[in-house]
Amino acid sequence: MADELYTLAEKKAAEAENLGAFQGIKLIYIRNQVENMLALIGQGGFFDQYTRHDISHIDGMLKIVEWIIPDNTKEHMSKADWLMLVLAIYFHDLGMLVTTKEFENREKDSAFVEYRRQALDGSFGAEYRDNILDLDTDRDRFMYQEYVRYQHAARIKRWVSGIYYDNPPEECKSIIDTINEILGHLDAKFRRDLGLVCESHHLDDLDDFTKYNPCTRYGNSDDERVNLQYVAIILRTADILHITRERTPSVQFRIINPSNAKSIIEWQKQMAVKAVTAKMPRNAEGAIDSSLPKDTIEITAYFNQPDQAEAFFGLSAYIMYMRDEIVKNFDWVQVAAKKEGAVNYEYPWHNVDDEDVETLGFEPRRLQFTVDQTSILQMLVGHTLYNDSSVVIRELIQNGIDAVKLQYCIENKKDLPDYISTGEVRISWQEHHRTLTVSDSGTGMTIQEVENFLLRVGASKYRSEHFQKQFPRFPAISRFGIGILTCFLIADDIDISTCSVDEPTANIISLRKVNGKYLLKKSPKNEIAPFIAQHGTEIVLHVRPDVDIQNVLTAIQKWVLFPQCKVTLHTDDGVASVGYRSPQEALTEYLNTSQYIVDNRKYRVDEICNDGVTLAYALQYNQYLNEWGFLRSRHFKSDAPSPVGLCIEGIRVEFSSPGFGGETIIAVANTHNCSSVLTNVARSAIEKNDNNEDFLRILYSCYAEHIQSQMEVLQTDRSLDWAITECKYLMTPLLESGHSGAELQSKKAFFQTFDELKSIIIEENGERKAVSVKEAEELENVCIEDSVMVSAAAMLLREVQSSTTLSKLIQTVESDIGFPHSIPMICGYDSQNILHRRALLGKEAASIVVSKQHRRVDIQFSSNIHNWDYYDINTIRVHMPVEDIDIQGLSNELGVYTVDGIYLSHKNVFTRYLRELLKKFDCDHSSKDRQLVYVLLSIACNERLLDIKPTDQSQHSNDSLFRNLTQRITPYDDLLWERIDRDEFISKLFEESYVLYRPRDWSRQTKISNVPEYLDQIPQYVEFD
Repeated sequence: MADELYTLAEKKAAEAENLGAFQGIKLIYIRNQVENMLALIGQGGFFDQYTRHDISHIDGMLKIVEWIIPDNTKEHMSKADWLMLVLAIYFHDLGMLVTTKEFENREKDSAFVEYRRQALDGSFGAEYRDNILDLDTDRDRFMYQEYVRYQHAARIKRWVSGIYYDNPPEECKSIIDTINEILGHLDAKFRRDLGLVCESHHLDDLDDFTKYNPCTRYGNSDDERVNLQYVAIILRTADILHITRERTPSVQFRIINPSNAKSIIEWQKQMAVKAVTAKMPRNAEGAIDSSLPKDTIEITAYFNQPDQAEAFFGLSAYIMYMRDEIVKNFDWVQVAAKKEGAVNYEYPWHNVDDEDVETLGFEPRRLQFTVDQTSILQMLVGHTLYNDSSVVIRELIQNGIDAVKLQYCIENKKDLPDYISTGEVRISWQEHHRTLTVSDSGTGMTIQEVENFLLRVGASKYRSEHFQKQFPRFPAISRFGIGILTCFLIADDIDISTCSVDEPTANIISLRKVNGKYLLKKSPKNEIAPFIAQHGTEIVLHVRPDVDIQNVLTAIQKWVLFPQCKVTLHTDDGVASVGYRSPQEALTEYLNTSQYIVDNRKYRVDEICNDGVTLAYALQYNQYLNEWGFLRSRHFKSDAPSPVGLCIEGIRVEFSSPGFGGETIIAVANTHNCSSVLTNVARSAIEKNDNNEDFLRILYSCYAEHIQSQMEVLQTDRSLDWAITECKYLMTPLLESGHSGAELQSKKAFFQTFDELKSIIIEENGERKAVSVKEAEELENVCIEDSVMVSAAAMLLREVQSSTTLSKLIQTVESDIGFPHSIPMICGYDSQNILHRRALLGKEAASIVVSKQHRRVDIQFSSNIHNWDYYDINTIRVHMPVEDIDIQGLSNELGVYTVDGIYLSHKNVFTRYLRELLKKFDCDHSSKDRQLVYVLLSIACNERLLDIKPTDQSQHSNDSLFRNLTQRITPYDDLLWERIDRDEFISKLFEESYVLYRPRDWSRQTKISNVPEYLDQIPQYVEFD
């Protein structure tokens, strides 16, 4: 037990005993009582193997406090600051005190039961789980120990404050009573805040100034006020740094190194850390100079055991954790000085040096990965940069725009508007001197931002944890941290001047590719270009002679379409503004320049905004049909620079029609304040993730909105059938490949959107209405009617505006036709309409009824059945029965040819033969088999072959006749006949004349059986997988 206080911090804290707010407390008494309680930690088998959290840990932290707090700050700290800090150091680890009774009752603690479940099911990582399972010690005891590590900060907050327990658990009551006795004379508010500070060393919220007020008062005098944030940061720092051989930290193993808890244990057993101190600074000549400020913490450790790799890596993992925490503390103090005026509370530490960590038996030099700058740049951003120097300009401009946007957010504390009139990015090109300058009036950079982000490849301020907490919704274009590196693609020498409102002087950085070094100097702001003197950045590239930079304006216009601030180019020819205010404006100018005059009579440009996405598309009017259709790229000829593409925050990323893999229609889209839409590293495409699917759905919904609006317009002077039929044709430009082979970027997202369109006419119970694919899919049963009369009646309804239904119209003409009324009927079913086909997804033909009298086929579709396998042969689908399902009304026909394709009859001998042949092919897994089945069924279902009567064979042998009719598919001959018996197939094919019943085929046209035109449709031979 101590008779007096020895450390500087304790002596200064004891001076607060005489203040009115703290009268009645005795620090020496509190220390001795805490020492007694800390001595209990480690009993009962908890934290007893290698961790010491007794009074020696407290003394170690108090000694660290003496050197981590700068002398200037010590002078400004109040007596209450010192008291709060010392008491927080005394109490912060008491939450690790575990009674035997508490452990015995662990199963009653639902939080522990959940913690154990998560640890063992891999929620904290599979490797961490496996390492726990491999531990030789009592596994449950170890996990409870780790659970207490996790909870101990919250436990001590509750125990110290005394206000978070209505009914404290019986097993902890003795601990709480003792703490209440020790702190009984303290003010309740002070105890509450002491609990918050104790808890804070395991939290990550020290930038919350409402919780950690830098000027919290407990009395009228200045000595009775506390900077809670600074005290919490010093507590956190001292606890993290006290890792010498006497003890190890209370941070959970899984936080330090989640992949290997054993490595931490081994390090702890080694007790290798000898010292943690402030590193002596050195001047420019490399000599130690005590007059320079100290900002680096130095770790000294020595591993002298034979097998200590795990121990070394365990310590290395902790030092990485320590380094991140120190930098975080530094940033928090900087924010407090700026926002809360806490300028006298300094925290200079922002680096950790581990060069003095030695390992016996290993090479003294530390091996590490190095990066080849040129090669890694090529890997990160692709070959595009090497072929297009304009990408460098894009990188610098978008960095400048981001800085302008951030400055606006800081000054106005609100979301970004569509356009920031107060900010500007200037580009200057001096061809004679070959200097390219990009300046912006954004935030500028502090020296810490220069070192931590500008000069660290892959580090982006916008992705840092601190920034994202401050600006969680900020939509940064720049997020990969490679922008400045790309500049070396066109320049060897780069000069940067930057001014931040957070620093009184400007930072001037000179970069040279020759050796990868840089020079930094401070300069008075009045000596800097006025445009950036208050805040902003200027980057000057000295472009190499071998780099071809001809038309800088064209290069900028290629990328910068919709900047959120003013962007100007300054050249010897004058000043030019860059960009448009909206996608609609960009497309309108493009069409007008290309002589497609936007007059709203023949051409127009529409714009739709939806969930942060603005899409503009060009439309062409069809006077005959009275509708505005998308203007297709293949119908558009222009020499003007095209704005077609996709922009993220105004910067073009893709040069294809939005939502497509190439150019199919004239359209351009831009996202605004849409931080979930991300680009790949090369900024050549949208990153493929779940957010990308959501984004594409938004794009496709804009197209769908136009089509829906056109159908509504058509219904004002046309029939419902006419409007619905036009949906197919309005969609066509979106579904056909453009002149650059455009395809949908996501068919799933496209159809999720278009399945909501009212694109299908259903008749049910005498009612006729338009429904969507989604609504049709939800119907248990539907039917289609295929006949010439039904088609003629549907055509009549299309041509006239009438409220009558298809069934009523037909029954008026022929009353005994017998239309079903209880089953919903899809009217005007068109197998070439993809939305019609999608309406039948998940359904199969449950019954097929042929009425030869009425020349009609009725097909009823039902869900959750499997009667047919289908094979797509060009535009025709062949349905092969898998069950013995009857096609009612057929006699000896091979099958029926309907608007839904060919249905083969299981009763026909040739069908049964084909069904056995198909078992030889694996169409689900082999593209080769799919192609061969395609050929097989193309031959088997060709009506010109089927129509040859057995009597015709007298003129030619079976073999020569077959060869003559199938000579166009010779690339497949050998492959197909390797799998099936050719002679047997020919024999079966010509065994008799097979007929496919067609309800629409009642013409007198003569068939030419020896010209198999269908074979023209067979695709060219392709290499099989």
